[in-house]
Amino acid sequence: MAKTRRLSSDRRWQLAGIGALILVTVIVAAAFGVARTRHQQDVPVLSSAPLANQKPKKIVVIGDSFTEGTPQGGVGANGWQQLAFRQLRTDGIDITPSVAAEGSAGYAARGYRGTNFVEEAHRVLAPDDNLVIIFGGMNDATMDPKSEASAVSDTFGFVRTTAPQAQLIVVGPVSPVADPPPELTRVRDLIRDQANQVGAIFVDPIADRWFDNLPSSIGPDGLHPTDEGHAYMSEKLLPVIRDALAPPGAPR
Repeated sequence: MAKTRRLSSDRRWQLAGIGALILVTVIVAAAFGVARTRHQQDVPVLSSAPLANQKPKKIVVIGDSFTEGTPQGGVGANGWQQLAFRQLRTDGIDITPSVAAEGSAGYAARGYRGTNFVEEAHRVLAPDDNLVIIFGGMNDATMDPKSEASAVSDTFGFVRTTAPQAQLIVVGPVSPVADPPPELTRVRDLIRDQANQVGAIFVDPIADRWFDNLPSSIGPDGLHPTDEGHAYMSEKLLPVIRDALAPPGAPR
């Protein structure tokens, strides 16, 4: 069992800073989301390559403000998922995507519309989905660990029972600082361990140090990605998505 560590004053200030950023995010996300519809569909784009004669792959993305986009960047066609969808179509992969993203939401944390990941999963998942991507966890850093563990388990369990043939990609929380506080890594560890238990593909932005030394990828709020940051996230996730959609036995 891991030993409990007392936070240094620097750590306490760091965690308080991230907590304050999340609080501001709730306020900004609520204002930003008023003009947006509840059902966020992908932005139509033209493919530069003919689509293969295949049944469209159904993709569901569930996430927080890192997927919904914010005034810092990633709105509409500039979101990481929309960039990925566009590239998949350019590659000749026919897809039917659906996006359920809500600022300030998490597995247990409720977003500005009052729902969390498990409730969004209940709303958007279908038995014939081919790929489910769940991206987030930062907003759960201040949640009760038992509530968080239960919410993560419920979310993954619902995906597996509702769409048993779907591939599941779980993207852990992103840290806006190079040295994340223990509360954020605790959430990451919990999500990672449960993702592994259900056979999901886990992507770890903290361990992979996504935003280290990339100041132009994070907006002036110190938390959310810019359009450049969304393009970077799309580049990171696109190979994982391609592999998940590839037929069994296909070269990877």
